[in-house]
Amino acid sequence: MVPLPPANSASQYSPFSQDRKDIAIFVEGLPGMALGCLMVDQNRKMLWHKPFVKGWPFLNKKPQHCYNLLGSNTPCETCAAIDVLRTGRPSSCERETIQPDGGTIYYHLVASPVKDESQNIIGVVEVIQDISSQSTYKDNYKDIINFNYNIIYNAPVAIFTLNRQGIITSTNPAHCQIAGNPPLAGILGMDWLNSRSVLDSGLDYYLKKGLSGESFEVVDVHYRTNITGIDRFITLRGVPLRTNDGSIEGLLCILEDTTEKTNNLMRVEKLKRYNENIIQSISNGIMVLDNNFSIKIWNNFMENIFGIQAKYVLGRSAINFLPSLGLDIDIKSIFDATQEGNVLYFKNVDINCKNKGFISVNYKVMPLINDENAQSGIIVFFEDITQSKKTEIQYNTLFQNANDGIVVTDSQGRFLSANAKFLNLINLTWLELQAIGIEDLIFAEDVHVFQNYLLNTEKDGDVLPLEIRLSSKNHDPIPVEINLSRVIVQNENVAFQLIVRDIRERLKLEKQLFRASKLSALGELAAGVAHEINNPLATIAGYSEELLDLLSTWQTDVIKPHLDELKEIINMIKTQSYRCKSITNNLLDFARINAPTYSDVDINEIIYSVLSLSAYITYENKNQVKLDLMEDIPLLKIDYSHAQQVMLNILNNAFDAIEDGGDITISSKEHNNCILVIFKDTGMGIDKKNMERIFDPFFTTKSPDKGTGLGLSISYRIMERLGGSIDVKSKKGAGSTFELRFPKE
Repeated sequence: MVPLPPANSASQYSPFSQDRKDIAIFVEGLPGMALGCLMVDQNRKMLWHKPFVKGWPFLNKKPQHCYNLLGSNTPCETCAAIDVLRTGRPSSCERETIQPDGGTIYYHLVASPVKDESQNIIGVVEVIQDISSQSTYKDNYKDIINFNYNIIYNAPVAIFTLNRQGIITSTNPAHCQIAGNPPLAGILGMDWLNSRSVLDSGLDYYLKKGLSGESFEVVDVHYRTNITGIDRFITLRGVPLRTNDGSIEGLLCILEDTTEKTNNLMRVEKLKRYNENIIQSISNGIMVLDNNFSIKIWNNFMENIFGIQAKYVLGRSAINFLPSLGLDIDIKSIFDATQEGNVLYFKNVDINCKNKGFISVNYKVMPLINDENAQSGIIVFFEDITQSKKTEIQYNTLFQNANDGIVVTDSQGRFLSANAKFLNLINLTWLELQAIGIEDLIFAEDVHVFQNYLLNTEKDGDVLPLEIRLSSKNHDPIPVEINLSRVIVQNENVAFQLIVRDIRERLKLEKQLFRASKLSALGELAAGVAHEINNPLATIAGYSEELLDLLSTWQTDVIKPHLDELKEIINMIKTQSYRCKSITNNLLDFARINAPTYSDVDINEIIYSVLSLSAYITYENKNQVKLDLMEDIPLLKIDYSHAQQVMLNILNNAFDAIEDGGDITISSKEHNNCILVIFKDTGMGIDKKNMERIFDPFFTTKSPDKGTGLGLSISYRIMERLGGSIDVKSKKGAGSTFELRFPKE
């Protein structure tokens, strides 16, 4: 028998091959106990064995081969000895054996070649070691590995490792999903440390810290993935990986996609800023107190109201601070009152504010409820009414002290307010006025006119003032001028405002002016009338003298030819006498002051009558007055004498304008539901600077012996009363055109 190798010769061989280091890492250094040592020949027949541990169950069977020692009658499927005989190199294997008592022994067998001096293999030495405890440890380790693998594989966050160069060496599905689910080969081996996404997001700084041995965490970093280019927010944690000697071999990375969370936080932050902007921009003061009465919100309008900035207020106790501002509020009592969800209102509170003097506010207090439906404080809304209160006082002062009556009604004509002037005008109290409507105050004969006025206001918006009569408490009519305007809210007429002016004194003055105007006109007409009457009177006188002469000549010898001649003379006297009578009657009609009477009138008839009264009757060149009158012109319901007065004044002015030459054209026509009468002359015209004053009372450019300046003023007022108007167009040196507009209704 060849000499055996030293007892420790087997230990010079590593019991594990280079490709089994993954197992060696679990068993290396673990204590083991050698069961025995033996040597076999090339047929695996035992040549020698070292005594086994006491009680080895298979020794009593007098084993002939190595596999008999392991309780088997056939060679092992993975025989280390055969592997040594084939390769000439050491080999190992693991086996398990069921003991007679049912237990299992795990063992590890290491086989090494025994060579002669010529390096020929003459046998194999086998060392058997019990690794039952080690096998159990390895199984447990595998379970732990599997458990950890399942955790990592199914983790909702990305878990991957980098080597020292920053290259990805392992990953999990969550990482692949964040990366856009590329093939695994697209991730493994990627130089993540130097990738564009990492560099752009600044993560390379933290990765280098981790690879230098320092753990880190960076939260909510904006990151654009390398593969898909999708923008995300991520949180990254890095844990250095170390070898047994403590050196850095890589970096464990845990990456969480926080895009949704970050977006939600950004939305919440945006909503907070939005709410803050609303609170700061709202036109009312807002103060929020917590349950400890500490001031948490003091918006910009509170700064305006009380003249103190938020930085000097926030965090202070409202109990001590608010009284220092002059705001005497019992905060504790208000807190108690709002415990049951009550909202408290305080109106017209006057405050002696130290920073701004006396101010007036309205404020509302309501509980602040949290997510758990519990009160967490109070909100106080302040409204500064100082200016509006001043404005209200000014308005009431103007309203009550106005020279005219002012009333406001709703859209149905019910009274909403009335000033003292109006109540005094109609001699009613406010309570009496509230019991009636606006139409109840209109004189019965004028109600229809007022209703039409309201309709015109709804159609046209702004309308001219209306002159009507009101009924007073003693039923006497009160002439007034009404200016009406509508109150519009969201394109809907919700109220009417009426300014009512007592025009009794004005009408009295106008009546006096009207009389004076007529007297003035009579003065101007007197010379013409006298001249005109002198003509027929001269004719009458001449024919009368001739008649007397004839009668003296004929005596009683009156023959038929003489009689005919006599009749002709008498008829001429008669005609001229009636002409004088007509002139006198027209003059008397013009001078007579009558109450306005409305009747159906032919406007052309008034034009002819005016011609018979005016300077036309004495005008030498009557062919210079041209008429262009509409035939069958519709009748108008107007006051004959008033319309006659207006036309007479305008016509006389036209005659004065063409005193140095020119002509006059008078026309009438129907236009847009009106009848127009137009006086156009080619005279001297009106200077531009005088156009705005021609309707002013007593304004005239004529000499004192030709006019008083009342004609156009009275004419303008008369046309207003008739519901019509006067329009004037004129240019110096180019004549004037006066257009009278009479409404048909």
